Amino acid sequence: MALRKFALFATLLVLPLAACDDAASSSEDEAGRGSVGKADQLEGSCAPAGDEAPTCGGPAAVGECWCDSECADFGDCCTDAYAACGVGPMPELADCDDGSAVHPLCDTPPVCEDGTSLAVQGGCFACVDPETCEAPADPDPTDCGDGSSLHPLCDVPPLCAETEMLAVQNGCFACVDPSTCEPPPPADDFPCDDGTAVHPLCDTPPACAGTEVLAVQNGCFACVDPSTCEPPPPVDDFPCDDGTAVHPLCDTPPACAGGQTLAVQNGCFACVDPATCE
Repeated sequence: MALRKFALFATLLVLPLAACDDAASSSEDEAGRGSVGKADQLEGSCAPAGDEAPTCGGPAAVGECWCDSECADFGDCCTDAYAACGVGPMPELADCDDGSAVHPLCDTPPVCEDGTSLAVQGGCFACVDPETCEAPADPDPTDCGDGSSLHPLCDVPPLCAETEMLAVQNGCFACVDPSTCEPPPPADDFPCDDGTAVHPLCDTPPACAGTEVLAVQNGCFACVDPSTCEPPPPVDDFPCDDGTAVHPLCDTPPACAGGQTLAVQNGCFACVDPATCE
């Protein structure tokens, strides 16, 4: 019994000491991290160069700043911590907001370059000139952009033709005529269309012959003669037919010998001489 009491007494002595050691270690870590300085005095980034993922949840891969949820308390957040990881203080907005609510599809603020400020315009974050509240002008005088910020839903540039140039208009990439800054007129892919909408039951375009063009007529795709916009006359596969319908008892066409052609006569398939149809 005396031995058990001594063990219990020793345990009660050790527990406070261990707790003190843990608290002291934690305090030392916080003191060491907090001594780095304010965020605007730190160097580093949460978004490494290249295709590497952001270093969220800990220190930056390069530099002295941090990218975790506690960086705001320590004052050591990287300048792009909010944009890259959604932690730390949100960048200060310029007085250029248009009052619109931020849309979920573009609610990640970009890292603005020097001389620009963050604003919410058209439901999206944008970097603007704080004096004009407009997106910074492109220094290229041949640019046909309208100054709008690129929207995340259409930020993939298309391949433009040699006579066109790439521009950002209405928040999207576009191929435009450099002399007019306007998109080229749409090509008339179907000059023989009759204006009807394609019906779901016949919305698969056929493979047209070399002398034919594709058109939408009567709600269906069709191959037509481009000079007349009419379908080509049907090929008479059975020039020796007598007009009778094929009977179910003889609806399997035979393999005709050379010099013969297939025909439907008296309700059955038959191999005949194409010159005499006999």
